[in-house]
Amino acid sequence: MVTLEWEAHDPMSHRVKLSFLGDAAEQGTTRHHLWNQRGSTLMIRGSNTEAPSVRLDGIRNVSLTTNQAAIDADELVVDWPAAPSEGDARYLMKAQLTPGGIVATPAIWECRPNGGIDVRPAFQGEVLVTTSRGTWRVGEDYDHHEGIEHGNRMISGIQRSTVSGPVSVAAGTEFLKVHSEVERELWDICLILSLCYRVPVRFYEIRYVRDPESGAPQMGWGIYARYRRPLQVRGGAEEELIGTAQLVDGWLDTLVQAYQAARDREALRRAVSFLATSNRAELVEASYFLAYAALELVVNACVPTDRHLVGTAGWGRLSSRLTKAIQEFASEEKLPGPVGELVENLPCVRRRSSSARIIKAATNLKIQTEDLWIRDGFEGGVRKATKMRNELFHGALVLDAMELIASRVRISVLTERLVLRLLDWPADRVALRHEQQLVWANSSLPEE
Repeated sequence: MVTLEWEAHDPMSHRVKLSFLGDAAEQGTTRHHLWNQRGSTLMIRGSNTEAPSVRLDGIRNVSLTTNQAAIDADELVVDWPAAPSEGDARYLMKAQLTPGGIVATPAIWECRPNGGIDVRPAFQGEVLVTTSRGTWRVGEDYDHHEGIEHGNRMISGIQRSTVSGPVSVAAGTEFLKVHSEVERELWDICLILSLCYRVPVRFYEIRYVRDPESGAPQMGWGIYARYRRPLQVRGGAEEELIGTAQLVDGWLDTLVQAYQAARDREALRRAVSFLATSNRAELVEASYFLAYAALELVVNACVPTDRHLVGTAGWGRLSSRLTKAIQEFASEEKLPGPVGELVENLPCVRRRSSSARIIKAATNLKIQTEDLWIRDGFEGGVRKATKMRNELFHGALVLDAMELIASRVRISVLTERLVLRLLDWPADRVALRHEQQLVWANSSLPEE
């Protein structure tokens, strides 16, 4: 017997409990089999065709007793169709996102003494994205739970961020292939939301049910996939780069399509992921590393062929001359030890510095920079930020923690401006207070 348990709105929660049937010998065989399942995949099939099947991927822990087992896994899938679809099918998909509260419409809530609630949204419009499987809605949903508190009846509402919409499956298509495409679309949407809301956004649950309008019978649970994800907390409105008001009327779709058509999509994906994680890193040193790495990735996408000062043919001749000069100098000075290390470091001479590439990328894309490093100037500020990165990376050295924090903010803002320019995002479609952190960084400058 299998029992599935989880907290519906906790992306870290899902546990499977197994009760062993059979005699002592059969139970012992089952325990031995489960003990060796850590890190692997376990498939549990029903005793009849009507019972749903359960698949567990990435098993983390198995707790065993005499006749029971509790299994923690990274992924849980219920009732996955094994055979290709016999005919055209249409499902309704809903994916739950973490953190909650993003892509929510600001509203005034008026709670009445009779229990009614009047909601007056600040603006009208939906956030929609066109995918290969249909048009999906990105927004907020609410679950309501009834309980008792201090002897009084209580109804609570839980706001969740979701992506929902139709999913069409052609006859003869395996559902796993369709699900993989849905996951890819969801990851693209989550990545762009991570950029907009400056927090890592992930989906932790996907559920499919038959579209009632298709006339097909429902499937009980439906098809269910759940993933273990880190719990994230949404920041305030002042932390948003692009808010819900700027994403309605097809603008999120515009942003997702621009990302999917980008020349160096992989560099952008990693840059946005690093930047979003940087915004939530607990250690300022880790946050700085991630922000600077994101900037370098975006610069690589902006100037992909500008990494070397000398071409391949010219460098071959120059490196030979430099190697010979180093060997002659070492012989004259009787320094045989460092020769090999000096020659190994020659490629650094050819490589264009990170600071120079950052400055060139910002210049080529005509990025606004005069408000980033007010005291040092843009070029001086970039070189100072790079020096801080090198000292931190090579020597774990932080001379001024507050300056490191302020520099991280400036690097993040510069990276965001480069990303939005690469995605052709209009400069006026950003959140009202999106540069609040930059205002703080500039106001925290010490007096000279």
